Amino acid sequence: MPLVSPLRCRVVTIAELFCDAHYVPAAIQRDYQWDARECEILMADLDRAFQPSPPERVAEEEADAADEDEDALESDLLPGAEEAADPCFGEYYLGAFVIKALDDGRAEVFDGLQRLTTLTVLLAVLRDLTKAAPHQAALQELIAGADGQHRLVMPGRDRTLIEEIQAPGEAAKVRRGSPRTELARRIRTAARTFRKELATWPADRLRDFIDFVLTRVRAVVVEADEPKLARQIFITTNLRGVPLDQAVLFKGQVIDIAPDEETAAEMVRHWTGIQLAAGKDMEGFLLAMDFIERRAQQGADCLARLADHLSVKPGPGGILNWTGRLALYAGAWRELMLKMQSPRFDATDMNIWRLRFFKWNEWKPLALLWYADAFIKRTRGRGGVRVDALLARRFEALHRRCMAITLADYSDRGRYAIFARAIRQALWGKNPLNRALVFNAPSQARMRDTLSRPLLDDKMRLTLVRWYESTLWGDDPPADLAKATVEHVLPRRPGWESQWLVDFNDEAERYDACHSLGNLGVMDYDKNMEIENYDFARKRPVITEQSGKYKTLIDVAAAPAWSPEIVSARNTRLIDAIWQELQLPAWLPVQHKEPA
Repeated sequence: MPLVSPLRCRVVTIAELFCDAHYVPAAIQRDYQWDARECEILMADLDRAFQPSPPERVAEEEADAADEDEDALESDLLPGAEEAADPCFGEYYLGAFVIKALDDGRAEVFDGLQRLTTLTVLLAVLRDLTKAAPHQAALQELIAGADGQHRLVMPGRDRTLIEEIQAPGEAAKVRRGSPRTELARRIRTAARTFRKELATWPADRLRDFIDFVLTRVRAVVVEADEPKLARQIFITTNLRGVPLDQAVLFKGQVIDIAPDEETAAEMVRHWTGIQLAAGKDMEGFLLAMDFIERRAQQGADCLARLADHLSVKPGPGGILNWTGRLALYAGAWRELMLKMQSPRFDATDMNIWRLRFFKWNEWKPLALLWYADAFIKRTRGRGGVRVDALLARRFEALHRRCMAITLADYSDRGRYAIFARAIRQALWGKNPLNRALVFNAPSQARMRDTLSRPLLDDKMRLTLVRWYESTLWGDDPPADLAKATVEHVLPRRPGWESQWLVDFNDEAERYDACHSLGNLGVMDYDKNMEIENYDFARKRPVITEQSGKYKTLIDVAAAPAWSPEIVSARNTRLIDAIWQELQLPAWLPVQHKEPA
């Protein structure tokens, strides 16, 4: 008698996944945990699979190569790195969903709830952004069936998913009020992340992307007959075993390129030196090297793609030389990371240290490329005053350009495009500070607009206030600045009987003033918690004490009171001061030579 399996597995498209059932979380599942970073990674992966970034125009490359640069030095960087466009695979695999069918036609989700919730948000944003009625109808049917019942129902009383996402027309709206719960904040963040990228797309590209998501993004559905078995699969998948070390896997793939065993053995010796030189963050180092080599947007499989790239160029004949030079880059990486944590407090070190404020990583390959150039020259006895001066100018400008990119609010894809071109220019001995890292008028307008609007993005707000505080101190900022927090002088949640509601009596204006640049300063965490939502008179002694440590609080401590007029005037002053500190070169349609 044949055995009947308690498990059934099938590969489905996203359209089939949502049409198959109405989903409810199993008791073992957590609330929605994804934040902006996880949503950005998913969006970048989908976008890359949908339409890989095209290589830069040949004319643009020829123009970069032909340009002369007064700051160009003879390059000691890795030679022969060429643009590698990722192939279009045509499909994207989203992993496995473990479910248990219920008697009433619903399905309990034991594994995959985070992705299912995120997909629901993405489908709703696509539904509300597209103007094509057939696509709107198709997406709405995946969000709510013909009976009007939502395909995904979350437990508890929070109705954010229902009211702000699943309801037609709601996912495209910008929410200004404070979220009621942490779950609401995360769901809003997911919607905002997808809107930021997709709202700029033309109608035809949006239409094609919807077709891609529904028909060419696939998942594996694992259906268990018993809840106990479904729980066991979830626990085994998430809690057992040791996660794969991407650096170890990459090492094996690279050594396999060796033409013979003797070369492979020498590469193993090289690799030991590389690991010692790179230190703890071996995977971060390899990701930076991947971007230097391929200049392609990175996903979870980027190191595997780098190995494929290396099998062709430099190939078996040059792979030993490549790993030998990689050890020099690893030494440069370790020095660079040490300076970001414990600078010697000279000007160059402090400008490198300021880069730690930026929570996105696309700047790291360029920083490594520049630092490695100086590192290799010193190793070979070719360093000197000119090399050190050039390195100082580069990092003095880089942290400012990174702040500008943060304020312009580029997507992952936009940052990749900027730094891919910057890396290529640097490899050719050119100065990307005069080319790829010069921003046109619309980009600069976006930066000014970000400074003028309420700063609602937590990461951007924290990065901005820490960075600006550091610039006020030159080469000697407070040692605790990297751990300092944002102080909202007018608190985000004033008490019902507080003076704040009298001084800022209009709710909408109070919200805008609270999150404006003019209301912000830097403060130690414990002091920030100590004054919480106090009225200004009670906050002021602590602010005065902290103003001896943080200069962004000096004018706050000197204020006799805190009013809408004071916040507005301070906002204008800070915008002008920060804009001046960015030191952005003027945009010219045809770039002229400028000092780095």
